[in-house]
Amino acid sequence: MNKLMTQKSTGKLWALAVAMMFTMVGTDGLVAQTGDWKAPRRSARKRNPMRKDASAVLAGKAIYNQNCLACHGNTGKGDGPASAALNPKPRDLTSPQVIKQKDGELYWKIQNGRSPMPAFGSSMSRKQIWQVVSYLRRLENGTAPAAPKPVTDARSSVTSLLDQYFDLQSQLKVSGWDAKARGTASKLARTASSMGELAKGDKKQKALWAAQKADVARGANQLLAAKNAEPVAAFEIITKALDSLVRTFGHGETEAVSLFVCKMGKDKAGSTWLQKGKKVMNPFPWGKKMPGCGEELKSYAPPAKIKSRP
Repeated sequence: MNKLMTQKSTGKLWALAVAMMFTMVGTDGLVAQTGDWKAPRRSARKRNPMRKDASAVLAGKAIYNQNCLACHGNTGKGDGPASAALNPKPRDLTSPQVIKQKDGELYWKIQNGRSPMPAFGSSMSRKQIWQVVSYLRRLENGTAPAAPKPVTDARSSVTSLLDQYFDLQSQLKVSGWDAKARGTASKLARTASSMGELAKGDKKQKALWAAQKADVARGANQLLAAKNAEPVAAFEIITKALDSLVRTFGHGETEAVSLFVCKMGKDKAGSTWLQKGKKVMNPFPWGKKMPGCGEELKSYAPPAKIKSRP
């Protein structure tokens, strides 16, 4: 009899414990089952300092195209090229469930993420996250900037990117790579993101164009991030992408464009940059101490015929 009572008591205790567990977990504990994702209540009180800033929308679009478009799609419907392989599926960012959320709640979700969406708080600055939120609000009401037009002249587009790259490089060298100068990379990021797909060319060329122009934007966005402690690495992402674009599509500069390397950089492979002319113009922070550190790897002379050194 005592044994039976003990078993019944134990069963009740287990039932009570399970009930208490679900009471304590609440709706957040059912996120995986219901698909409901709620930001903390305190996040709703956070104000968007860029809500009415038109330039923030353009900057947010560039960041969105680089980091979000693959999953959420060009119009935010959750139909990006990578969405088919994801579970759960990306949220439709124009749905009533998203529209009703406060800016601060969207900010929190972008910052913290939830699988399969990464937490962008480690790769985006607070300013960049607010820019993305501002762009999402434009997506919701259908007033987002139009999709980029297809590129019909790849060489001219590459030249445009090169011109801005050289301007940025000059500013970085003069300023010693301070945060303010790195912020000028926003123009390069916007230009790269505003360029559409390649109108002419084979599949390989179109894929290379899309990937490399995206890397130009990615490197520029990383470079201008205030929290980025490795600006040289971000700059080299841009350099590598532009080198690939020039090698494939050529350039319209009036003089040769050369790829240089300084093997006294932060690693054994050295640090690379593109420049016009043959005189070494090391743009990196250590370049002032070692202005002559640089070796030409290859040169692209109009009309971009490669002259590689043995």
